[in-house]
Formats: sequence, C-alpha cells, structure tokens
Amino acid sequence: MSNPMGRPQISISAKDLLFRKLEPYLNAGFSLRKACREAKANRAWVYTLIQRDDTFADQITRAKQYLEVYFITFIAHLVSGYSFRILRGEQIKTEELDFLKWYAVHANHMSEEFGRRINPVPAIDPEMEIRKFKRIMAECKENPN
Repeated sequence: MSNPMGRPQISISAKDLLFRKLEPYLNAGFSLRKACREAKANRAWVYTLIQRDDTFADQITRAKQYLEVYFITFIAHLVSGYSFRILRGEQIKTEELDFLKWYAVHANHMSEEFGRRINPVPAIDPEMEIRKFKRIMAECKENPN
C-alpha cells in the first residue's frame, strides 16, 4: 500500500532491518546520532520514524537503555556484596569506589542527580569502557564478598 501524496510507507521488515543495524551501537552506549553514522542510516529518516511509530521509538529507547540497565543490575550486585563486607567489618577496595564515583560524575543519565560533567573526555571509546566494566564484573564474580 503506498501513500499517493509522497513517499511509500515503510514496511515492518524494513523498520526491523533498520533497527537491527542501529541496535549494536545503541547497546554499546553510542548516541542515536553516532549510531546512525556508524550504521550508515539516514538520521533524519530515523528521527521521522521515531516520531511516527511508537513501536519503533520504544525499540530505540530500550536499546539506548540496555547498557544502563545492565550496569544498574551490576551495581545492585556490587552494593549487595559491599553490605555483607561492611557487616563483617571489611573495607571496600579503592578501585571499586573510584569506579562508582567516576560513573556518578560522568554518566549522561546520572549528571542531573550528581552534578554536571567535570572535565569531559572528548573521545571515550565505548568498547574500551565495556571491557573495563566486564573486567570489574568478572573480578567481583570471582570474589563476591
């Protein structure tokens, strides 16, 4: 079915393909603009689809929040472990506390709660940050308490 007044409507499969191109970049923490550039997707068309199609907009929002939800789950496990360590009289490692402070200051969605960015790093590599995150998570799994 086509629109007689302009561009034909986009099919569900075409939207799905577009989303699958953007998803890995959004999951890695890229902004929508950077994800469009990396996936070689037309940014204006993506924003138009977001405005027109609530389902597509929800998919994009979920993909953008993936890393945050994963991190919050990780933090919940850390805090749980920290509480047991504190109850036993043990101290939290300096690196773990420094990481939590760094995230609170630098994360986009945390800046309203904990303050504006201080000395923003212009070229943060999401892949490098994910590797750091996985390394810390692996260390915590090895030594949960």
